[in-house]
Order: sequence, then C-alpha cells, then structure tokens
Amino acid sequence: MEVLYLFLVQSFLQYPYRYQNKRVIIAPISKERYMSDLKKTFEDTVNYIKNAEGDVELSNEQKLQMYALYKQSTEGDVSGKKPGMMDFVARAKYSAWEELKGQSSDDAMQKYISEVKSFES
Repeated sequence: MEVLYLFLVQSFLQYPYRYQNKRVIIAPISKERYMSDLKKTFEDTVNYIKNAEGDVELSNEQKLQMYALYKQSTEGDVSGKKPGMMDFVARAKYSAWEELKGQSSDDAMQKYISEVKSFES
C-alpha cells in the first residue's frame, strides 16, 4: 500500500494538474508542451509588464530582482566584465543578475511569473 501511495504522490508532483468537480485530475503532458506553455506565459507576463499602466510601484530592490530574473530567463548566466565602480546602476544590475548564476532558465521564468502575480495582489 505504501508503494502505491508513494507512486501516486510522485506522479501527482511530476505532472501538471487541474481541478475539476473538486477532484484532482492528473493530466500528463510532454516536456515540450510544458516548456512551450511556460515560455508563452512568460512572454505574456513580460508584455503585460511592458504595457502596464503605473498601478504598481516597485522598490529598487524589486526592480533589480525582476531585471535579474528576466536576464537569466532570456540570456542565461551573466557574461562580460563587471561594470566599473562609478557606474552604480549598471553595477547593481550586473550584481543582481550574477546572484542568479547557475539557475536554470525555466526556474527563472517561473519565478518571474510568480513575482509579477504577487505584485498584482
């Protein structure tokens, strides 16, 4: 019984799910479809941010975090030389992006989407 339960829990965590009539329906999908859905959601979220009216005021820390997540999602790990000491803005952006070094593009996309949703509420 424990093996079956463990299998069901692992299956539930591996596959996207949706609620229907208050029951969880496990809907396995291919990795390619999941990736295309994630990428589309990410692109929609980026477009929403670019075209959004000034409803949400973000702190500089939040702006840096969003910048770093966007760069990590679109370009991967940080590259190039670190900007000079006197270029404060570029150096802060570089440092924020550098903190995400090693994080996968997919994780960064998901976190970007989650952060935007948290700002909306």
